[in-house]
Amino acid sequence: MISFKTFFALITILISSLSNAAYIEPRTSTPLRPFSINEDYVTDYSFRFHIPTLIPTRASFEVEFPLPYQIPSTCGSYIKFTDGQFERFSCEKISATQYVVNLDQIQIGDYELVFENIKNPLGYPASSNFKIRTYFNREILVDSNDYFDSIPFYSTPVISSGATVKNLGYTNVNLGSKFEWTFTLKKSLAKGDSIKFNFPQGFSFVAPACFHKESGSYAVTETLFNSRMVICQNFAFPLEANVTQTVTIIGVVNPDHSGFYRGFFLETMQDTFPNIYEVVNVLPPVKIDTGALTMAITSESLLRYVNTTHIIDIVFDDEVPSNNEVWIKIPSDFRYLAPNCTLLRPLQPLQAGNR
Repeated sequence: MISFKTFFALITILISSLSNAAYIEPRTSTPLRPFSINEDYVTDYSFRFHIPTLIPTRASFEVEFPLPYQIPSTCGSYIKFTDGQFERFSCEKISATQYVVNLDQIQIGDYELVFENIKNPLGYPASSNFKIRTYFNREILVDSNDYFDSIPFYSTPVISSGATVKNLGYTNVNLGSKFEWTFTLKKSLAKGDSIKFNFPQGFSFVAPACFHKESGSYAVTETLFNSRMVICQNFAFPLEANVTQTVTIIGVVNPDHSGFYRGFFLETMQDTFPNIYEVVNVLPPVKIDTGALTMAITSESLLRYVNTTHIIDIVFDDEVPSNNEVWIKIPSDFRYLAPNCTLLRPLQPLQAGNR
């Protein structure tokens, strides 16, 4: 049984579908924000707009990239509503240039919708118009804008390697840290230019800050939608080419899995305009260590060659998910007759008082 409010909203949708669809209004001075407008370059695209019509159930966004874009089959999207936080959503490729994101509902208000890993076309001076629409039940058009925005294209950036990244803080999983980037640019940056620092999947930020060691100054920071990319905006001093530069990113949170992480790279740009001058990759991996734990053993008997029970008290730094396992290695001198494990208390992180 649907509520009267939902029923009224559905009637409104059906009536509007018989007339012209309502207009999806672009928001901000840059409603379409690619994080690079360089040709033949893979980047992410952000759409900012206002939705005028409530779709209370079985709602979807449809975004059409203009030809000659060829969007990837694997689709990753993020959505932010008004002043909320970005959430990741699954999406579906329905044609060579169209993505659909299905939602429980679409509310009236301002949205930002981001698609990952879009490759810019090669050999074109500019794009034609992007299109964005909302649908009820995947069939009934509700709101639309077929002239949302277009963008110019610039030449492919210079790509090199040689940057290094050093963890100056905690190296264990889930802990806060700071990372020092050391690099040399082929093209100088003027005062007011910016650098985007890209961390691999798993890293995130909490109130990050960018510190340029050579000038002793901080830059304004912007954390992007997936919380693992940060733009250090408008450096107060020029960054000269062929001179070692060092920028420390403060407020980094390590991933929740240990291992060697690759895929760090930086992108330089004019002001905050997404014309990427240069890409510098980091080749050496960064190691993230396992979390620490405290363990104590109480035995019912310490006599040799006696069957007994050992109670192992463990304090975890990090929560153990319900579908995971805890492995306990016992020295080879011990022999097992009918070993079994009994969990006396739920597994929880230390801050929850777990033992």
